[in-house]
Amino acid sequence: MCRRWAEQHDLEIDEVPYDGNVSGAKPVEERELGRLIRKVEAGASEGILVRYVDRYARDMIEGAMALDRIVKAGGRLIAAESGFDSGNLNADTRMIFNIQLAIAEAQRERNRENRLQGIKRAAERGVYLACQAPVGYTRLADGTIKPHAELKQLIRNAFARRADGETARSIAEWLRKVGGEIEVEHEKTDKDTKEIKVTTVRPLAKITENGVRHLIKSRAYLGEGTKQTGVKGKTETITKAHPPLVTDDQWEAAQAAGGPWHPNNGRWSSQVRLAGLVYCQNGHRLKTGRSGDQAAYLCTHADCDARASVKAEWLDAWVEGLITDAVIAREPHVVAILEGDDRYERALEAVEEARVELGEFIDTVRVTEVGKDAWIRGKEARQAALDLARKALREIPKKKEMYRGKHPGSAERIVAAMNRDANGRLVSRVVVKPVGKGRRSVPVAERAEIWLIGAEEALDPATVQPASNPEIDAILAAAHTPEALKAAAAHSAAEVAATEAAYEVAHSSEPLKK
Repeated sequence: MCRRWAEQHDLEIDEVPYDGNVSGAKPVEERELGRLIRKVEAGASEGILVRYVDRYARDMIEGAMALDRIVKAGGRLIAAESGFDSGNLNADTRMIFNIQLAIAEAQRERNRENRLQGIKRAAERGVYLACQAPVGYTRLADGTIKPHAELKQLIRNAFARRADGETARSIAEWLRKVGGEIEVEHEKTDKDTKEIKVTTVRPLAKITENGVRHLIKSRAYLGEGTKQTGVKGKTETITKAHPPLVTDDQWEAAQAAGGPWHPNNGRWSSQVRLAGLVYCQNGHRLKTGRSGDQAAYLCTHADCDARASVKAEWLDAWVEGLITDAVIAREPHVVAILEGDDRYERALEAVEEARVELGEFIDTVRVTEVGKDAWIRGKEARQAALDLARKALREIPKKKEMYRGKHPGSAERIVAAMNRDANGRLVSRVVVKPVGKGRRSVPVAERAEIWLIGAEEALDPATVQPASNPEIDAILAAAHTPEALKAAAAHSAAEVAATEAAYEVAHSSEPLKK
């Protein structure tokens, strides 16, 4: 409809953005509409074309303010099927536009009220409203849940173990061992066909330490459910929503065991310089934690047989030293990034080209011209190209500005943040190998390797060693002869003696001593 209207009025379509699954009540600047309005204000676009007014906004205030911005910038807002064109704006057309916005806002509010009423009715029927059933329960086709015959006792035992002081990690290992193979079938009714679809999962196969913590804290095991109230951030508790698995006393005992749990606050990750870039040999990203009183990179994956850890101070210094050597030796991958890093821009252009190609195919190629099967294959091929371009874009680090934190903190943290940005532009990953039991003094250079962005193999330290300078080598050799070292020591001793004598003279008077 919009393209036909544009053709009839000799307008050229510049781009066709899409805001799927975005509420019309969302602020303009948080939608694609905000970017389009900025293009109009910058003179890069003459206006915005939509099919209906309610496709433009469903909030009277936001919509009216956005229209004012477009008009003041000399642009046009056109709602082809609603009959609105701001090029003919006057008191009457503005009144009609505001009325259409009011109708759109009322429709949005009505939809919201209907949705909340539907949620309320579902909750009264006993429907479990969360997207997934709690571990230990089975979801039925009508949305209700019931305890699983085998898992319910394991969940009760998990609460009892926690109440006895067992750690979350130990409980997670036990649950994976005794219940990892148990399968659970969840039923779901398809909205379109009304058929019941069954999915089979193994909820305890990969349960983690944090998963156990969330499990123990969940009040769903007391038979409680929650539902929306219409107020953002507030929910209403539903008691006896489904059969409980533990009693109030068992739940409270599990909460009290082990003392308070303090989640990660970024204290250690703010001190390191390779956060998010360090991996173990099995490809698991190492988390930032502590080793004693120092920051460290740690593999916490439960099933990893190559769990590695290394002090951040050691690894950061080694990596940055090797990167410095690579810069001095003009390693090709490093030079390519430092002198002309336009990979992100090129990847962004590739995404845009693939998106335009897909849009043009859908808009211009008719099924009757090429046949249904050929049209579907053509669309899928172009969609696959777009997905591939987007995947490539996600893997390329975007250029970042110099660190500007709201609360910069210490100078060490600012330097660490700046180094993280720099390392992220050069390093694809750092792989750390485990040292084995009883071997704690293995040098970092013997158990770590660096992969630069764009490289097909790890960086070889031997290839980036700076070339020796004969003149400098001769000077250093002369400075390290026994005679030179004795002379330097005697000179240093003389300087110390002179400094001590001067201090005694300066502080010899009685007033200065007091």
